[in-house]
Parts: sequence; C-alpha cells; structure tokens
Amino acid sequence: MLLLLACTPTVDSADDSVDSEPVEVEDTSPPWVAPNVVLNEFMADNESVLVLEDGTSPDWVELFNVGRAVDLTGWGLSDSGDDPHKQRLSGSLDEGGLLLVLLDFGLASEGEQVGLYGPGGVPVDRVDFGAQGPDIAAARSPDGGTEWVFVLGGTPGEANE
Repeated sequence: MLLLLACTPTVDSADDSVDSEPVEVEDTSPPWVAPNVVLNEFMADNESVLVLEDGTSPDWVELFNVGRAVDLTGWGLSDSGDDPHKQRLSGSLDEGGLLLVLLDFGLASEGEQVGLYGPGGVPVDRVDFGAQGPDIAAARSPDGGTEWVFVLGGTPGEANE
C-alpha cells in the first residue's frame, strides 16, 4: 500500500490548530500481502514530544494491527526500499494493538518516505510525506483508517481520534 501525503502542515500559533491540504492515497500492495499491520502515526521532527533520559529526542513511528495477531520477527522499518530492515522489529502485535517504535535512524523533516516491510523485504505499507514541522505528527484517523491528519504533539502509543 503506497500512501502519498500531498500536503505540508502549518500551525496557526494563535490557536495551535494544524491546517493541511487533502491526502492522495494509492494502493499498490502486492495481492499476496495481507496488510494487517499499518503505519499508523509518525513524527519526523521530534523536538520535545518524546525526550529520552539522555536528552535525545528520536523520530518515531507507531504501528497498528487491524487484523489478527502478527509475529513481527523478520519485519523492519526503513526510509529506503533499498535497505528495508534499517530497523528490525521483533515480538508480536495483537489484534487492535499499537506498537510505538523509537527509530534508530532519522526521518528527513523536509520530507521523504517511511516504510514497513515484512520478512524478505516484502513491502507492507509505505508513506511518502512532505515537510513536517517540529513536533507535528502525521496520523491515521481513526487508527488504521485511510484518512491522514496532522496532530500537534501527536498521540504516540495512544489511540488516534
């Protein structure tokens, strides 16, 4: 499934609302891939939403399982299809479950892609996104849905509204 975020979010400092243009969605998943797990939310310019004890603030991705439980062993996240397992995943994700992943690699705040890949590098879900402002997350609304919205601060590890 290829998702194209064709918009650049802006924040109205008067009321902290986020404005964006419509999102184009194109499904290009191979027919043999059952995309039970999807990219649900991500932040490419985390400045203060999630700060670790060492003072770093890594970019993050949230996954959501829309189907039956899935073993994520051999799955990966990446910003490049040439290296689909830049960050390896493990464990399992129950039906309706959320998994917050703090990335070992950074996403480009000026825009790029983030992808979820199954064993063998099979693409499961990918989002091509434009510029993302500080502490603004792109999130499916509702969890696992087809509409993407921009959320100041995001909802990492929590349900999207």
